[in-house]
Amino acid sequence: MAHATRLLEHVGWRGYANFDMKFDPRTGRTVFFELNPRLGGTSFYITAAGFNTVQLYVDEWVRGQDLSDRPMLEASHEHVFTAIPLRLLQRYVTDPAVRPSFDRAVKAGEVTNPWFYKAERHPRRWAWIAANQANYVRKYREHYPEPKALV
Repeated sequence: MAHATRLLEHVGWRGYANFDMKFDPRTGRTVFFELNPRLGGTSFYITAAGFNTVQLYVDEWVRGQDLSDRPMLEASHEHVFTAIPLRLLQRYVTDPAVRPSFDRAVKAGEVTNPWFYKAERHPRRWAWIAANQANYVRKYREHYPEPKALV
């Protein structure tokens, strides 16, 4: 967070920003790939973590509130956001520093998969979702090694 904050402050950014990052187990470092200065297609994870993103847009752009002095918000609510099947994800979360909070969130039902939208009732859509989820399992079996516990 400190690196991301410094970058945003350096460029004078105000508003939402998503970072694409990847943890490199060879070096133990997290690497930034890109900064997306917008809400992305999977940004519901922000709402799931306790922040209503639309409310801030409405406050600023519809109600005309000055939000420039608002402090940076950092979510602390534990929530699992995944597009892959939860059982598959459970196999790959092996980091002992992460697993307890992951398990707590799952046990509490704090899990969101954006594909599962209850208002969508068309059978073809649900057939596509079932195929999509099965395809994730197939791809993981084919392309990803068996998970190993991190030390």
